[in-house]
Amino acid sequence: MESCRRIRKILQTGKTKIIVMKGSSSSGSVPGADGLLLRGSGKSIRDLKGKTVLLVENSVSHYLLSRALEWGLLDEQDVTIKHVSDTEIADAFLSGQGDAVITWNPILSEIQRKAQVSMVFTSNRIPGEILDLTVVNSQTLAQHPEFGRALTGAWFETQRLLGLPTAAGRAARAQMAAAAGTSAEDFEDQLGTLRSFYSPRSALNFARTGKMPDLMRRVAHFADAHALLGKRGQGLTNLGIEFSGEKTIGNPQRVLLRFNHAYMQLAA
Repeated sequence: MESCRRIRKILQTGKTKIIVMKGSSSSGSVPGADGLLLRGSGKSIRDLKGKTVLLVENSVSHYLLSRALEWGLLDEQDVTIKHVSDTEIADAFLSGQGDAVITWNPILSEIQRKAQVSMVFTSNRIPGEILDLTVVNSQTLAQHPEFGRALTGAWFETQRLLGLPTAAGRAARAQMAAAAGTSAEDFEDQLGTLRSFYSPRSALNFARTGKMPDLMRRVAHFADAHALLGKRGQGLTNLGIEFSGEKTIGNPQRVLLRFNHAYMQLAA
């Protein structure tokens, strides 16, 4: 899920949400599932200066741009951002719009096949910062804890099957590829760009590394800079984020997002 949009929606509803599991991170093998492409060959991040970048604003792509500019010792004032929806972004770039594009697979791979571009930055350089999460309303989970257990169990059973190097695993991946409208070969390539947590234990171990508070602070800083947390410059004064009851960042009186390891621990 897209963390920046999720934070904004949580603030808008004012209802607490619980993250029950982590599905994957966009930082598997090189190049990573999300990337920044610049027209032409042999380009670098520094070549972004003065360019127009196509992306989905206030999404993981916008966040990736922020991190890429930071690496290149640039800032958003050095580029022009043009919002394009994910359903139109490939056609827009391939038709000649913009100088650069930020998107995710399979769109990323499609553009690379059809245009001469340089991959100047990918999510592989910021491991663990772009995550796929499952988020549940806390009231729903309190009333129906069996829902959290069933959801977690079903997810990791599917993940286990997708990760098998067997005929059953290949069949499951082919079925997922068909549902995604891509070929089995492309789907296999896309999985290689992700760090998928094929077992609850691997997801739990990642969650317990202690890195999540710092990662969420970075995401929250980006969200604040783009007025996604309310008035710009207030930081986490309007939002508290709790990590399995062990640590809270931001406003402890307004905890609206909780990372809860309990369901992954039960599944493990």
